[in-house]
Amino acid sequence: MKGAVVLSGLLVTILLATLLTMAVLDLADGDRARSVAAARFGGEGTADDAMIAVVRAELGLDRPFLARYADWAGAAVTGDLGQSFVTKEPVAQILTRAFAVTAPMALAAFVLGMALAIPLGVLAAVRPGGVIDRGTVALASLGAAAPPFWLGLALIGLFAVQWQILPAYGAGTVAHLVLPAVTLAVWVMASHTRLIRSFMREALAAPHLDALRLRGVSEFRILTRHVARPVAGAMAPLLTLDLVGLLEGAVVIEVVFARPGLGLTFVEALRARDMAVILGFVAFSVLLYAAANAAADVMSRRLDPRLREALHV
Repeated sequence: MKGAVVLSGLLVTILLATLLTMAVLDLADGDRARSVAAARFGGEGTADDAMIAVVRAELGLDRPFLARYADWAGAAVTGDLGQSFVTKEPVAQILTRAFAVTAPMALAAFVLGMALAIPLGVLAAVRPGGVIDRGTVALASLGAAAPPFWLGLALIGLFAVQWQILPAYGAGTVAHLVLPAVTLAVWVMASHTRLIRSFMREALAAPHLDALRLRGVSEFRILTRHVARPVAGAMAPLLTLDLVGLLEGAVVIEVVFARPGLGLTFVEALRARDMAVILGFVAFSVLLYAAANAAADVMSRRLDPRLREALHV
């Protein structure tokens, strides 16, 4: 019963999100048939009126808005996201291929960023007000203030242009992954260092820790069992959602590094007004966030015993 309610809510969320997206794009300035025809037949200004009329009829743009959305939604609930208006390729295939490019970059950036954020945040919390604490806060603030596109261009200028040791754009090899992953990892490090520091300081200030110290419990055991677990439970939902956010929020990075992932695919679909790809991307995003929320709930309950106890009350 609970599963049916969750699935129903997910379906309603997807339908509302895609309906709103389609409505906004319908209200946007410009002729969508002209944009699709230009993208399909060679670029801006190359599509004549006859081509545009054929595209408009083919896409059903002369039909009412709700009728067009009902056609898309009816097919989508069966798993058919349609075909790209521009390339005629199935949208599911486009998104799968783009996801395979974005996922390794996002995962590498997340692992690298957290490998820096965890020790920095812990050391800063354990020695508040010290040199490490002040240096960590300054480093995190600097990383958060650096615009991703600027950092990406700076890395390209240094490692691809000046030293010529890494490729500047494209995908396909591990070398192509390094610069965009490092660029994203700086944001992960900056944002999560401060979060870990804050959660750690709050956990270390808990009054029951003094009682444990009086009983002779070592600081290492207190840190690993009575501080780290609650912090991990509090961080788990944020980390899971942030990982999904990296998958979808890599738009700027993928444009800068010309990586044909989800971000660049979405930008190109917006430019061409490719409604099928745009709606497929929105539906896929909602599914990812729903899966991330479910995973975050499970992880939080396993890591934080207080949540498990609340479930049995």
